[in-house]
Amino acid sequence: MNKALLKMLADGRYHSGEDLGKCLGLTRSAVWKNIKQIKAAAIPVEAVHGRGYRVPGGIEFLQEDTIRAAITQEGLAHLSDLKLQEALPSTNTYLMDKARDGLGNGTVVSVEQQTAGRGRRGRVWQSPYARSISFSINWSFPQGPRTVEGLSIAVAVALSRALETYGIHGVEIKWPNDILINGKKLAGVLVEIFMDDVGTCHAVLGVGMNVELPKEQEIKQPWTDLVQIMQAPVERNRLLGLLLNEILLMLPQFESKGLAPFIEEWRHLDYLQKQLVCLETINGQILGEAQGIDNSGGLLVKTDTGTKAYHAGEVSVRKQA
Repeated sequence: MNKALLKMLADGRYHSGEDLGKCLGLTRSAVWKNIKQIKAAAIPVEAVHGRGYRVPGGIEFLQEDTIRAAITQEGLAHLSDLKLQEALPSTNTYLMDKARDGLGNGTVVSVEQQTAGRGRRGRVWQSPYARSISFSINWSFPQGPRTVEGLSIAVAVALSRALETYGIHGVEIKWPNDILINGKKLAGVLVEIFMDDVGTCHAVLGVGMNVELPKEQEIKQPWTDLVQIMQAPVERNRLLGLLLNEILLMLPQFESKGLAPFIEEWRHLDYLQKQLVCLETINGQILGEAQGIDNSGGLLVKTDTGTKAYHAGEVSVRKQA
């Protein structure tokens, strides 16, 4: 994809094929071929005879200064490094590899596009170029794996705080960490951990958030994006800064106090509360009423045999009889 051409179209205004060709040293035919490559990357390019080409709404590329400006001084104190990349297969994979070689807490990598993004349970996370927010951040827990119980719950709460600050209301969390608006998925979290030789648990938190997905995007569940919700352009850099700020403030608190400070807030955001749910586990299906979470983040499900906490599984809502 011709990045120079894309940058010219990023202002959202019309540019004639002739002007684009002159600026880039391309023939009009070559401009058209490059436009087709941009379209193939799921970037909408509008062509109007006599006016030229444009990307409706323009493109806001990732900019470090703008991202950092949205992070508080307290948040910046926990930010070790901010790496912005054009494209990666997976920000989590990238940061997991780097973390094994040693990284300071609060190293962040964010990309314009993930080409092989991963969600929970091995799913693919769609990430069209410059139309989503995709990032990962690392943190170490010297006390071992027990201290990361419920971490994905706390991450989801942090994301909800940032969205509220940005002006997005009505956020709900579907256990353990899916961010929903009106019952449709807006964002997801993938937490991966590994242990080093001295017993320290290293966590990499990956976040994917839909900003403006193509309407023909193939996703096997109800989804939404920020442009649909707000009916307005989204300041992607500012929002990324707000998301990072809340996570950077959350992580030291979680490391010292665990999940406890976040449980009450979770209860107000719990999408599953009192609903009939089906939990798919390795031992089969559990059908019952969701009763919130326990102190370690396990989903409480009430069945005829009592209430039990589950820490793994895929949960779906069932219609009441």
